Amino acid sequence: MRHSKAAVFWRKYGQLVLTALLFLFLLFSWMENVILAGEDSGHYVAAFALFFKFGRYLIYLMLAVAVVLNLISRRTYNLYLFLAIGLLSVIVLIASRNMPLAILTLYLFAFTPLGFKRGVKVYVLALSMVLIGVLFLSALGVFPNINIDPARNRYGLGFTWVSTAPVLFFFLLMSLMSTQAKKLSSITLWSFVLIDICLFLLTDTNFTFLAILILLLVFALYRNRPDLFAFTHKKWFAVALMLLPIVLTLIALLCSFFYSADNTVLNSLNGIFSGRFANAKAAMDEYGFSLFGKPIVWMGNYAGSVGENNYMYVDCSYLNFLLNYGILYWALVMGGCALMVHQASKSHNTLMLILLFFLFCFSFYEVRLLNPIYNPFLLIASHELALPEGWFTQGILHRPERKEKTDNRTDHKADGKPSRFAGFLNSLHAPKADKKAASPAVEKAPELAAATIVESVEPDNTDEAFDLTSAKAAAREIAEEESEAVSALKKEEERTSLEEAAAFLSEPAVSTETVLEDLSALSAPAGKTNPAAGVDRDDSARHNEESPLASQSNPDEKDIRNSNSVNTETDQGKPEGDSGRED
Repeated sequence: MRHSKAAVFWRKYGQLVLTALLFLFLLFSWMENVILAGEDSGHYVAAFALFFKFGRYLIYLMLAVAVVLNLISRRTYNLYLFLAIGLLSVIVLIASRNMPLAILTLYLFAFTPLGFKRGVKVYVLALSMVLIGVLFLSALGVFPNINIDPARNRYGLGFTWVSTAPVLFFFLLMSLMSTQAKKLSSITLWSFVLIDICLFLLTDTNFTFLAILILLLVFALYRNRPDLFAFTHKKWFAVALMLLPIVLTLIALLCSFFYSADNTVLNSLNGIFSGRFANAKAAMDEYGFSLFGKPIVWMGNYAGSVGENNYMYVDCSYLNFLLNYGILYWALVMGGCALMVHQASKSHNTLMLILLFFLFCFSFYEVRLLNPIYNPFLLIASHELALPEGWFTQGILHRPERKEKTDNRTDHKADGKPSRFAGFLNSLHAPKADKKAASPAVEKAPELAAATIVESVEPDNTDEAFDLTSAKAAAREIAEEESEAVSALKKEEERTSLEEAAAFLSEPAVSTETVLEDLSALSAPAGKTNPAAGVDRDDSARHNEESPLASQSNPDEKDIRNSNSVNTETDQGKPEGDSGRED
């Protein structure tokens, strides 16, 4: 199947098709939030709603086809993650009967091959078109601008609820910062501040207004003083950010569980958070928690519903999917959040860590964490499905095991296997020029490694606002580690050379007769014999036999010493300027 026409087509044009699918998915899904598509808004247009509804279902079908093509065209998924998440999603979908979960699962599995940078650019384009288009048509009166909450003068601006436009603007800013950080000038940032103020005056969304202001302030501070965010490279910060969603879940649980109108502190907090703790308390009392989730009929606010008493909705993302999807799916989401933080921390992507911090905190107040038409960082979670097969044993859960040091030297054996003496001789025959040429490369290895780390950052894997200062700092740390490793390697090589030399001197790997014959052959011209060598060798042998110390000396050392005397006397017997000719 990998070589079928469909698989070949998908490998060649899959990125282009997924890009178009993502754009259509966002555009058609957002049209569901326009007031003309709201059945109870009083301005419902059936033809408008049915057209985009039919388009959305057609796109869902195409996403399912994309998942199948991903499977047959190449190994896009980690098999373990694909089976585990797919099986859990099916079980939770049956238990909760929740259509948004099915859409989320299709989204995660379909867009796994799509690059993050390209996907976020599609988000920027689609969200900009929707926000600008709906606001413009609302100003012209094509999309009615309804005062949904007359008591607070809160306008929908063409959407079915007052907070839709500000929240959409918040995620649009995050998408821009993650891909176009260097192109956002000071004038552009001040323009965003003015837009935020205008949206606040029209919709009276306090929390989103403050979140956008703080996000712009932190981003401007990061642009001008990146050194102030050096703490994000610390291990404790990464661990704290991984645990932040869990901590926020516990805080929401405790505040909701112990909420009471008689409790002054919690009642005040409930007022600050627009009644969210009271609503969560009511949902917890009515539905409770389960392992795989349960069907819940959420009743939220929309145009025409203000003042009714049938409101039942939990706006905290963590409590929402904990109640609706169950404890196991909540644990899966917590693991995905931790993995996103780990990847950003490992690549020293300071800006991504900042954006994830804002995302987690904002999800405490708004139910947008698992909503793919808002949250562009779900594309990162989609890429997690393509982790290597050995992730569970060699990835982020365990450090790779160190390789044991192996001793390549072998003892001298009579079966013909190489001995330490042979290795020593091989090292002596190595050209000296090569050793000198290799030493500067070894000394510069840390610098080359650091340069490779800085230059090998792929813009598709990290955003263009990659913190170069932090990358250089990380490269320097790695360079220091490489320097220490090179020093240790040099010492190990010196020690090994000394041991091999000692082994060469200690073991008789070659017979003495062979050495003497080789030396005699080298000292005499080719094809001729040296009579003086024979005479001197005999005289030397007689002298050694007459000496009283000859019996106590090593016979091998005696033969080597005699060979040295032969060479010396032979060289002295030749006249200067004579090139080995015999008279």
